Amino acid sequence: LSAKIKEPTVKLSECFKTIEITIPFDEAEQSRYIAMDIEERYEFYLTMLEKGYYLANIVCDVKPEILIGLHQRFRQGGYRNEWLFKKKRIKEYGINVVLDCVFTSFEFKLMLTVLDLKKNPIAKGCIYHTYPDYTFFYKTIKHLVITDKKLIITDFLDYKIIECKLEDLAKGIIKAKCVNEHTSHYIYSDETKEDFERLRW
Repeated sequence: LSAKIKEPTVKLSECFKTIEITIPFDEAEQSRYIAMDIEERYEFYLTMLEKGYYLANIVCDVKPEILIGLHQRFRQGGYRNEWLFKKKRIKEYGINVVLDCVFTSFEFKLMLTVLDLKKNPIAKGCIYHTYPDYTFFYKTIKHLVITDKKLIITDFLDYKIIECKLEDLAKGIIKAKCVNEHTSHYIYSDETKEDFERLRW
């Protein structure tokens, strides 16, 4: 988006294999944006992306209809992305655990659901809550390990990040501990609460 242009521009870089799309964003549009609520802002950004897809399609076959279909799924999901991280049956403790990732414009959460061996819910809660940035979860949340009577989440180098006691989980108690000092600076806490609140539009 740019206030310096009156017509959209399309630049194709063969060297970097990229397409740069710039769409006009004048003062009237900016004022309208500032007055929008959260859902309207989501729709604004999706609309801008969709315009960009069609403009990009002029110089390269980007299949805008497929990308717009993904937008529709995003809308139907409440403007958030969710996916399964890991699931594991732990017979010794009589439980199944399911870990799901929830990614929004404001935060990333790793949700843990505990079920009995018949798949009846026991408990559900968040065990990792960080900023909505790829760098804070893509390499940090990589593996699920069951060892030393604990459920452990490790990073891409197999360093321990999060621990939960299996005995607690079997009792329906979801209590997670961040055991990585570096990561602890980026999770939701009393110290970082204001930073997270500032992310909200």
